[in-house]
Amino acid sequence: MGKKESGQLFKSDLHSYQKIRLTFTILFGILVASLISSSCANRGVVTGGDKDTIPPEFVSSIPYNQSLNYKGTEIVLTFNERVQATQLKRKFLITPFTDTPYKLKINKNVVQLTFDESFSDSTTYTLNFADAITDVTENNPAQKVSIAFSTWHIIDSLTIFGKIFDLMTNQPVDAAAVSVYQANDTLDIFSGKPYYFAFTDEQGQFSIQNMKGGYYRIYAFKDENSNYLNESASEAHGFIPDTLLIEDISDSLRIGLILQDVQELKFVNTRSNGNHFDVRYNKYIESYTVQTMDTLINPFLSILSEDQQSIRFYNKTFNTEDSIGYFINVSDSIGNNQLDTVYIKFTDREIKKEEFNVFISPGTRSKINEEVYVKINFNKPVLSLNKDSIWAEYDTLRSVRIDSISQSEWNWNRSSFQMTVQLEKNYLRDTLEKYKTIQDSLNLLNPIDTASVDSLEITEPPKKINPDQVSLVFGKGAFISIENDSSKSVRHDYTFRDPEKFGIISGQIEIDSIHFIVQLINDKYEIIREIANQKNYLFDFVPAGKYNIRVLVDTNNNGVWSYGNIMEGIKPEEVYFHPTFIELRENWEINEINLTIDRL
Repeated sequence: MGKKESGQLFKSDLHSYQKIRLTFTILFGILVASLISSSCANRGVVTGGDKDTIPPEFVSSIPYNQSLNYKGTEIVLTFNERVQATQLKRKFLITPFTDTPYKLKINKNVVQLTFDESFSDSTTYTLNFADAITDVTENNPAQKVSIAFSTWHIIDSLTIFGKIFDLMTNQPVDAAAVSVYQANDTLDIFSGKPYYFAFTDEQGQFSIQNMKGGYYRIYAFKDENSNYLNESASEAHGFIPDTLLIEDISDSLRIGLILQDVQELKFVNTRSNGNHFDVRYNKYIESYTVQTMDTLINPFLSILSEDQQSIRFYNKTFNTEDSIGYFINVSDSIGNNQLDTVYIKFTDREIKKEEFNVFISPGTRSKINEEVYVKINFNKPVLSLNKDSIWAEYDTLRSVRIDSISQSEWNWNRSSFQMTVQLEKNYLRDTLEKYKTIQDSLNLLNPIDTASVDSLEITEPPKKINPDQVSLVFGKGAFISIENDSSKSVRHDYTFRDPEKFGIISGQIEIDSIHFIVQLINDKYEIIREIANQKNYLFDFVPAGKYNIRVLVDTNNNGVWSYGNIMEGIKPEEVYFHPTFIELRENWEINEINLTIDRL
């Protein structure tokens, strides 16, 4: 019986187990079906929880930081999570500079660099990975990943640091390359890769660590094409003019950058095309002079091209038989001169003439004073001027020929004409006041009799006019070019300045130099006004806005501010700024904007 009961119990348990298994299978099937149904019904992106904002943590390296006597060719970095390095080629920096190729391998959380050659003996290397290594989920960059190691028994520990700024704006320069060369090295930023280098941050600051003591030359520039070489025509640069002895922690270095094409000035070619003869150079020409070999022959009129790299001569004698020898002396912005002998000969080929253009400053609708300086530039030399075709016009009431109220002069090659015009600011206002007085005295409701106002040069009652407006009119044919083009009719309307709509900025410059330029610049760093060699300066009729005072020191006393010449080790002349911009409002006077140059 006992056995029988035991068998019954077994059968009962088996039956229960089968029922439980069947029930579990059914429930599991329902759950799976439910999940599948839910997945089909909702195809939105599964977010996976909160966004990962934690950067990878740098755990260890081979060699470890500050290692000595490292002879390997591999650099291994380990992080606390899976990483990637898509920006490594662009952002990885190693100093001293090496162009030894390396292979990159990433295995989960390990980054391995294998160099084709061993590192140099007796050298301390610093490897800076910037933000090139990121996690694989959200591209969070690992922070401060940098190691230093030495291939001998000493770690070099000297550091230089400083700030790179734009010389003409005083603003920090982000991502500027700071290049350091050993003093006895024949390379520089134009010819070879640096020994040490770094890039500035958003504040223009940089530091180079683990340097070996010695003498160095230091440069900085905007490396726009990332080739570690300065292309001076398009990349601003600066430098420390003397070799720097690094033997201790140095003071902060400041280097101002300025765009300056320092390539050698060279003659390129000549081109004869009908009545034009062009002489071309490889870079911007600041100025030039011409002289015929036969001093009894007057030189042809000439002008600089729009890009200022060519000189164009014009044939006004229409002689195409003879060639005439010329001495042409050109200068660039850094004072390089090039003297060339050129034989000019024109052809009888018919060519289409370039349109004759006239550029007048100040532009129309400008606000002016009673005495206004007008400058007119041309794209061709001007053969003749018809002064009776230029006049000042006070509405319709009065016109005055310009030659009776101006002083004028041409530049040497007749490509620019300047005149100082004295206008009558109150003419229209006084005329309207006199007309009103006569109207009131005669108590006339109808137009007044012309005989009553003959002395006012008015033949009919004035219309509604702006009493502060005046126009300069340049009639058709006011200027005739070397190619007999007539200038088009041009009218520039001006408004006299109302002092209450403007402000005044004044102050003092404390400076030892007697030659300097004080500039008023706006918040776009454009020059609004400038004066030379005045320690007590004043700028009046300044529109409301934000301004600063910039002082250019003419150290060599030659009358102009110099860009210097990096090729000759001559730094730009000094530039100083008032520490803050000045907010000027209408009818305000801001005085005591003083600058003590020595303290700046």
